[in-house]
Amino acid sequence: MDIWTAIGWGIVILIVLIAIGSALMTKKRKEHMDAVLENMKDFTPTQKFIGEDGLTGIAVDERRKTICLMKSQLDLSAQNENEQYKTKFRIIGYKDILQVSIAENGVTVTYTSRVSQLGGALLGDILAGGVGAIIGGLSGTTVSSSRVNRMDLRIIVNDTKEPDFVLNFLNTEHVKNGSVYRSVMDRANHWYSLISVLIKYADQDDEASRTKQPLTKSETASEHPKSIADELTKLAALLDRGLITQEEFNAQKRNILSPP
Repeated sequence: MDIWTAIGWGIVILIVLIAIGSALMTKKRKEHMDAVLENMKDFTPTQKFIGEDGLTGIAVDERRKTICLMKSQLDLSAQNENEQYKTKFRIIGYKDILQVSIAENGVTVTYTSRVSQLGGALLGDILAGGVGAIIGGLSGTTVSSSRVNRMDLRIIVNDTKEPDFVLNFLNTEHVKNGSVYRSVMDRANHWYSLISVLIKYADQDDEASRTKQPLTKSETASEHPKSIADELTKLAALLDRGLITQEEFNAQKRNILSPP
C-alpha cells in the first residue's frame, strides 16, 4: 500500500469516526430530553417530538393548554459523560405563539400567524425593529430546488429574549418528493398543523373575551378613533411584511371598521 492510499483510507476512517461520534452525541441529547419530559412536574406531554439534530424538542400538554420548548446545551463543567448535556426548557401558553412556519433550505414554504390581536404589544415592537429581521427572514419566497438538505419548523413566541425557536426535521440532503422527503414532510406538517390549531384556539379565546367585555360608551368615544388608527397601522405593517395574506388583511380591516 503506497502512502497516498494509506492517507486516503485514513481520511475515510476519520470521517466515519466523526459521523459515529456525532450520532452518539445526538442520541445522548435526545435521551436527556426524554428524561426531562418524563420527570417534569405540572406538565404531562400528550404529543412530543425531538428534533433530528437533537438540539431542540417540543411537547404539548393539551389538558393544561401549554407547550414545552426544549434546547440541549453542552455542560463543559460536567464530571462524567452522563452529565455532559443539559436541557433548558420553558413552558408557554397557546397565546404566546405568534407564528409558525415550515422552512426548506432556509426559505419559508408556509406559515400561520396570530391575527386576533394583530400580534399584541410584542409583535408591535418586533415590527418597529426589535427583531424584525427574524420575521422578515421567515417570510421569503419559495426557491425551486430538486434537493432538500434541511427542513425546519420555526416558531415565533411572545418572548423578547428568545423569540425564535427552530425545530429540525431534516439535516441531510435528499431528493425532493422522494420517499424520505415525503416521510419527513408528513411529520413536519403534523406539527405545523397542530401549532396552527393552537393559534386558532388562542384567536378564538381572544375573540370570545373581546365580545364578553364590550367598551362603555364613554370609553368608546374617547378611545375609538385612536384605536382604529393604531390597529389599521399594525394591520398594514403585517401585510407589508407578508405575515398575513391580502384576504386576511381585508377581513381584519372590515372587523376593525365595522365591529360586530
